[in-house]
Amino acid sequence: MAVKANSPRTTFIRNMFFSAMSIAVSVGFMQFVLLPLIAANMPAEEYGFMLTLIAAVDFFAVTFGGTLCNIRLKKKEKYSNQVFGDFNILAIIYSILACGLSLFICRAFGEKSVFSLFLIGIYSLVLFFSTYSTVFFRLKKKFQLELLLSVIMIVGFLIGFLLLKKTGFWQFIYIFGYLLGFGFCGIVYGKIYKEPIKPTVLFHETHKEYLELNASSVLKELVTYADKLILFQFMGGITVAVYNAAAIVGKCVSLITNPINGLLLSHLSNNSKQNNHLLRIGWGLSIIVAFVFYFIFLVISKPLINLLYPQYCNDAMKIIPYTLIAAMINAIVAMINPFILKALSPKKQVHMNLCSLIAYVVSAFVFFKLWSLLGFCFAVILAGLVKLCFLTYYSLNFLKLCEREKD
Repeated sequence: MAVKANSPRTTFIRNMFFSAMSIAVSVGFMQFVLLPLIAANMPAEEYGFMLTLIAAVDFFAVTFGGTLCNIRLKKKEKYSNQVFGDFNILAIIYSILACGLSLFICRAFGEKSVFSLFLIGIYSLVLFFSTYSTVFFRLKKKFQLELLLSVIMIVGFLIGFLLLKKTGFWQFIYIFGYLLGFGFCGIVYGKIYKEPIKPTVLFHETHKEYLELNASSVLKELVTYADKLILFQFMGGITVAVYNAAAIVGKCVSLITNPINGLLLSHLSNNSKQNNHLLRIGWGLSIIVAFVFYFIFLVISKPLINLLYPQYCNDAMKIIPYTLIAAMINAIVAMINPFILKALSPKKQVHMNLCSLIAYVVSAFVFFKLWSLLGFCFAVILAGLVKLCFLTYYSLNFLKLCEREKD
């Protein structure tokens, strides 16, 4: 039987294609073109330091902005087109907080230039609003516009790269990329300026949920972004550069899983039967992606790293099998997590991410002393396995609940 052109399945696949392409274009350009170019023209220690500062800024801005985006998607049924104001207030408050925390961490890690810190502050603000403003596409499921957004951001990255060559300040790359992205997504399309900065009757409820979800998100993303911060403290910028080169193959997997993650969250509803079906699809896709792409990337990793980071290839290849295992576990987690976000209470999400973080921090210190950088990779794998066990348990309970509601 033929599938109708506008059937839910066809729409889902089409949206997944546009979302995947948009991520592949923007992140792929940054990870596989621009960063290798910067690395080729920058001393290893300085390049590793830059990656560490980027991780600090991304952690706060992407986490805080992404959480606000997810809260707005989660509460879309409570907010009508006539109810505005709450999200602009939250965006202003938490963009400033993200900026302040980013500057504090960057200064603590050794960035002394006042002008460089000023640029980092701007970078943090535009990244927060660029991340949050993608909600305007997702609310109306205009995933095809995300592809255009990626192209616009690349133009900004290129402008910033030219300024880097002239000034030596890498922050311009991210400032112009995310500024153009926010301009198109948040101002031109979303018209964020038309939403008043005025609380509604739902403000306290929304703010409370944001704080709970943000606590969970901070714990979850800390495992992702803390790697470079910890490695820089332990072994310096050169080790960060080597680890980043080894992790580049895992970025290929994220190009596939991240759009699926956002897409699943956008399609989730209060219909337990539909969510049951999507959860099964999520598990099936994640397992296939993990097993198939592990062996594919294991084969292509050496020529890929030798092409992008020839100066780090020999050292990076020693840890590639382990960074790939961590990437595959994170791929499964990323595609199942939207269901947990929808079905679980924020407290349970905090418990899950807290257990994963504790496992990560404790094992990182213990394993690092035993096996150096390889031990650090073992810690990342262990943290992912802890989270995967939680997700498996919660998924089984979710499916049982859906079955009972069906009966």
